[in-house]
Amino acid sequence: MFTFGLIFGLACSQKEDGDLYRLALEQTNPSVCLELSNVELQGDCITAVVSENPNRVENERFCNGIVSEKWKGECYFQLSDSGQFIGSQAIQLCSKAGPYSEDCLRHAAARDVELNVHLADLKQAKSLLPRIYGIVKRYLMDSIAQPMARDMLVRMVATHLPSEPFSARFCDGLSPDTCTQIYIVRSLGSGDQGDKSWASACEAPLSARTAVELGLADYTKKMQSVVDRAWGQMCQTSR
Repeated sequence: MFTFGLIFGLACSQKEDGDLYRLALEQTNPSVCLELSNVELQGDCITAVVSENPNRVENERFCNGIVSEKWKGECYFQLSDSGQFIGSQAIQLCSKAGPYSEDCLRHAAARDVELNVHLADLKQAKSLLPRIYGIVKRYLMDSIAQPMARDMLVRMVATHLPSEPFSARFCDGLSPDTCTQIYIVRSLGSGDQGDKSWASACEAPLSARTAVELGLADYTKKMQSVVDRAWGQMCQTSR
């Protein structure tokens, strides 16, 4: 009888928790989350709700009241991201993000760069790196800021003029390694590469015709040595 009562009570509790969670989301009301049966669910619920709630003061109060350190950190991370904050506001929120503090700051730094640095002409690329680094350094230590700034520049250049073949002007004033990375990102993007159907062609050198057939970036003949280095790296990581 006790076992049946316990199971029945747990089932009811889970049903009530599901209803309360949905209600909190529907009403964008973090107060409802406090009625959930355990602190992990409360933290999860509050984090989901504050990303939709425009009242920043109320949101911070609820994030700060979360018992779970993991969800408290995630909550502050969500506040920074959902509010699209940069500068001191983002830094202040990210400082409370606990285990997610670095990722929170990375997102804020990237937003700041995207808002304030624009590549209008490929001739600007080399001069943009110090500007990007200067912004990122406000958020992150040097050992993180330097490679992040370079990666952001690579993505900016790689996505510029997407219909144009990869040529020397994409690498004007940039290091050979940066130039190689630009071709890789231009070909594959910077996230999960998904289907690597091109990997089966790695036994042979890459030509411009083969690159197009494989869905990689087209390039001019003068860039063959750069593309060869990029192809070698791409094939190495596909193994």
